[in-house]
Amino acid sequence: MGRADAEHPAPSRDDITRQPLRWVKTAAALTGATVMLKGGYSLIASPADTVYSVRGATAWLATAGSGDTLTGILGALLAQKVAAAAQRGTPLEDDVYARVAALAVYLHGRAALASLGGRRGPVPPTRVAQSLPQAIAELLEY
Repeated sequence: MGRADAEHPAPSRDDITRQPLRWVKTAAALTGATVMLKGGYSLIASPADTVYSVRGATAWLATAGSGDTLTGILGALLAQKVAAAAQRGTPLEDDVYARVAALAVYLHGRAALASLGGRRGPVPPTRVAQSLPQAIAELLEY
């Protein structure tokens, strides 16, 4: 798949909605970057052709600042992974960014659900951040 041009136009939103796996993989391949496609479920694709799918978040996460909270979780996890690799003197694996992004999406969704506490309604990003330790503890219990 080549770059968007007159012969190969960029996909429309409908194209991406109909074929999310195709387009997240295409974006990762074309850019050489890890790409995250958020929605009812999230797809994370690496340029090495690894794809993760994460389900289980709540639609109540669709609030202003939620993406900033997810980015903070992702940045913190990635910083830990990079520091650990540097301390060991080993390179990062090809799909490490995609794996860390999938974990961040999972934790973000679990923290949002924990912050709801059985209630319904939008989840403010501050409550998601406050519930992150509980989400991590639940993950470690598995």
